[in-house]
Amino acid sequence: MSKGIITGAADLYIPTLELFALSCQEQGIELAVFDDGLCEEYAALLESYDVTWLDPIPMHPFLCQGKSTRKIPIEAYQKPFKCLQSPFDQTIWIDADAVPLRGLDEMFNVLDRQEAFFVFPFTSPDMAASLELLGRLCCPSAGIVPLNSGVVGWNKGNEIIDLWAATTFFVTSNPILREKTKTCDQDMLCYAVNTLGKTDLILLDIKYNTPPNFKMRGKFHEREQYLISDPKERLKAIRIDHPESYIVHWVGPRDKLEKVEK
Repeated sequence: MSKGIITGAADLYIPTLELFALSCQEQGIELAVFDDGLCEEYAALLESYDVTWLDPIPMHPFLCQGKSTRKIPIEAYQKPFKCLQSPFDQTIWIDADAVPLRGLDEMFNVLDRQEAFFVFPFTSPDMAASLELLGRLCCPSAGIVPLNSGVVGWNKGNEIIDLWAATTFFVTSNPILREKTKTCDQDMLCYAVNTLGKTDLILLDIKYNTPPNFKMRGKFHEREQYLISDPKERLKAIRIDHPESYIVHWVGPRDKLEKVEK
């Protein structure tokens, strides 16, 4: 059975993506990448870590119409469609602003036991407005179990991923829904998981989705290990800082790193 990690790659996240690719290489896990606008230099850098390139998916016409009030990148709405194009039997999507430090084999072992897994968010966003827009009928007292869409694992042909994509198509093709403040890919995945009654698949252990330096709020970078120039040494330092974490998330894009360095 084939297994691998997929993500989207853009120039903005190249400092994190280099660590991402290096870690996957060290752990012996295949990394497959959708090119979301890499320059030749950065594409060559990732190729040096033996990444597999995935064919770009066609841009759906409705994604090119109108704007979101949250200024959400079009690429975010493409995430579920990218997930449907995974070449693996077992897949883990990890956002480009995260670094898998260790434990990828253990995360795939979870997929041997259950059909998919999702991760608890650092904070619990109020998704009620979005879910109401999506037509969810539930007892208000039951509440909604939140999750984070930055780390998602599933076995091929999973109905949750199918519903996530279908919901995204429905919302993004409707200008009124798409421009609502809280409608984004995370809300739509939350809708799919809750609607199908699959909240038991959410992994509550923070090691699967750790904020940098275990800080829930505040600056992306508060310690110098994120600015070490040598990628192997930087990855080693971040692992030391997060001794039990599988993935450190929200490390931030290049402009955040540059601002801290200055």
